[in-house]
Amino acid sequence: NAFNPDSIPADLTITDIVAGAAFGNQLFAVGYKDAANQLVAYKFSCRAAEPFCVAQYSVNMPAGVNLKAAKFAASYAYSADLIFMAAGNKVYRVDLKRGKVVEIYAAPADAQMVCLKFKNHEAAETLGTTLGVAYNQGDKGAVVELKLTAAGDLAREKNASFVYDSGGKGFGKIADITYNYE
Repeated sequence: NAFNPDSIPADLTITDIVAGAAFGNQLFAVGYKDAANQLVAYKFSCRAAEPFCVAQYSVNMPAGVNLKAAKFAASYAYSADLIFMAAGNKVYRVDLKRGKVVEIYAAPADAQMVCLKFKNHEAAETLGTTLGVAYNQGDKGAVVELKLTAAGDLAREKNASFVYDSGGKGFGKIADITYNYE
């Protein structure tokens, strides 16, 4: 196992747990090291043939990313150890295996991302590849849906990023979003 609960580094803070891979067979415990601008993720598996904690990843973040305030999401559509992060006014794809961080969306410069969630109950061809992101600009909020490719990039099609903002007026300050499948 890559994770030993009896020897967690003192400078490591775990901030989130997100489910990924087919049918949620993997969980990622995501956090950061205080002294470095470094994301740390532990990959847990429920498969009997694998250790309980399959891997530990450390990924250096771009300058300006505040990991203490970052939000994370993963989707069963991405089994290649990809997680997604919202920090500041940007959304990033984080490739844990390769240690690469790629910006995939930027909101207005004065925006602050507050949450992100995958839309999972979709048509078969887009299953788990639509990412909902909410951000606030002062006391007004907006929600953006991002259509992602199989590689986790923003699709190159019309309306690949669609902003819901009550006709340009914005919503009130947003704390969280959810999808309703009724």
